[in-house]
Amino acid sequence: MTKQPTQKECTKCGIVKPLAFFHKNKRGKYGRHAACRACTQAYKARHNAKLRIYGPQGSTTQTT
Repeated sequence: MTKQPTQKECTKCGIVKPLAFFHKNKRGKYGRHAACRACTQAYKARHNAKLRIYGPQGSTTQTT
């Protein structure tokens, strides 16, 4: 049986962090997401800000 590691490298920031810093993902390697929680939160904040400006379709023009 292979021993599961206790740390993983974030694919976004490149920092090696304990597995507790990654959200769970049963399909991911070691059962965790590829990006750490901090990077995921930063991405979601940028994405949500963009949605508030441009809307879900990415356009600033409104169709009626």
